[in-house]
This record gives sequence, structure tokens and C-alpha cells, in this order.
Amino acid sequence: MRSVACLLVGTAFATKNAAPDLHTESLRDLLLAQHTLQTRRGSRVPAATMIFNRRAEKQAETKNEPRWKAQRRTRSVGKTDAKEESSPAASPLMRIINVAEGGGESFDAISSYEVSDEVQTTATDLGLLIMRLGVAAVMIHHGQEKILDAGAFTKYTMDVYFKFLPGNHLYWTYLIGLIQWLAPFGLILGAGSRLAAGSLTAVMLGAFLQGIIAAGGFEGFPFFELGGLGSKMPFMVPSYHNYGFETPLLYITIFLLLTVSGPGKFSVAERFGWNDDNSLLGKIKQ
Repeated sequence: MRSVACLLVGTAFATKNAAPDLHTESLRDLLLAQHTLQTRRGSRVPAATMIFNRRAEKQAETKNEPRWKAQRRTRSVGKTDAKEESSPAASPLMRIINVAEGGGESFDAISSYEVSDEVQTTATDLGLLIMRLGVAAVMIHHGQEKILDAGAFTKYTMDVYFKFLPGNHLYWTYLIGLIQWLAPFGLILGAGSRLAAGSLTAVMLGAFLQGIIAAGGFEGFPFFELGGLGSKMPFMVPSYHNYGFETPLLYITIFLLLTVSGPGKFSVAERFGWNDDNSLLGKIKQ
């Protein structure tokens, strides 16, 4: 069986030299079949070596070169191939394809492969799902803590940084706590996720403002970054330094994206067809 496959490969190669455009695809199939056969039977003879031998014999006949010289020359090529056989970049399959197609045409085929719109849309929706689940999972406890100890949050946060808010600040604490506790479930389900993300954006804007007030400004941002590696570090331990507004800004960015984009197709809204509703009510339900 192996000798028959080798004979087919050699014959195909000779035919390919006569009409390369006509036999490129069939030659590729034969080469791939030969590679599969050798892999299954554990052959130690590189497939590329047999191809080089066939080519050398053909060239020897045209140049009147003794066949033993051609075989000696190609044996050295075969030894080199055997040494490099374990290299991913020079595997027998890649060498066969490169020889069959003239070098880099296989890489051109890979680089010119086009990703379909369906695949890209699915990847985008999957990314939205991961984002929704991740940000919701770490937001829930912030609401729980405010509801469980509303007095402490009101005393040390609302009364200190948000004195300008009207009415009893305890009510504001419960409102913020309920948003941070309930809105993440809308993100997880993908139902009412635009409204949930929008309300969480408003809450995080308050946290962003609190970070700026507590630090007395932007802590040198962005002048430290603009200074590059010549800037002087304001803190001794860089791994523990975060801007006071840094985390709220990240949350704001994520929630704004979800507010604009909606939950994607991996959601309850998609299941009930709400994603196809372009009315204002339909957008709220998404």
C-alpha cells in the first residue's frame, strides 16, 4: 500500500511539472493522503524525501547524470529532513505542501481566508455575554453591603462626599444599593440590560466623583503617563497604586458599552424576539 502511494505521489509530481495549474489540487490531495498513511503506520521515511528522490531521478535522466549520484545527493537532503522533522515550522506536511505548490502559496491561502459575518457576529455576541456575566458577578456584593449596613455607608460616604444631595441621605443609600444589587441580574439574563447598564453607569459616575473629591483631583493624571519612563513615581510600591477614579472609570466604560450595544443574541431578549424590536419600549426590554 505504501509503495503504491509513493508511486502515485511520484507520478503526480511528474505530471504536475508538465501542467502545474491543472494538477495542483489533485497533487495536494495525494500528498495529504500519503502524509496520513505514514502517520498511522509510523513510517520513519519522510514523505518529502521520497518526493525529492523522484525529482532527482527525473532530473538525472534529463541531464545524463548517473542515478547513484542523484540518489547520494538526495539522501543528504533526506537526512536533513529527518533531523528537522520534529520542528513545527518544518514538518513533513508543510514541506510537502510547499514543494507541491511552489513555496509560500499555502501561506497565502491561509492569510487570504475571510471570516464570515456570521462567525464575527457570534464572536461579538459571545464577548458581550462574557462581559455581562463578569461585570454583574462582581457588582452584586456592592449593593448587598450598602443594604446590609446602610447607616455606615450614609455616615462615611454620603454625608461626607455628597452633602449637596437633597433630602435624607439614607434614602439615597438604599436607592444606590438596590440598583447595584438588582441591576446585575438584568445583565445576567440579558433582559432589560440596557436599562440596568444605564442605571449602573449613573451610580458609577457618583463613585467616579467620589474618587476625585477624596484624592483632591486626578492625582497627576495624565501627566505622569505623558512623561513616559522619565516620570518620577509618586508611590514606592507600584503594584498597589490605583487612581481613586480608576475602577469607577472602568465600570463606566463597560456599562456604557452595554447600554449602547444591548445584550446580544445570547440573552433572554433574543429568545423572545425583543432584539428585533426597534421601538423605544423594545430597546428598554432588551
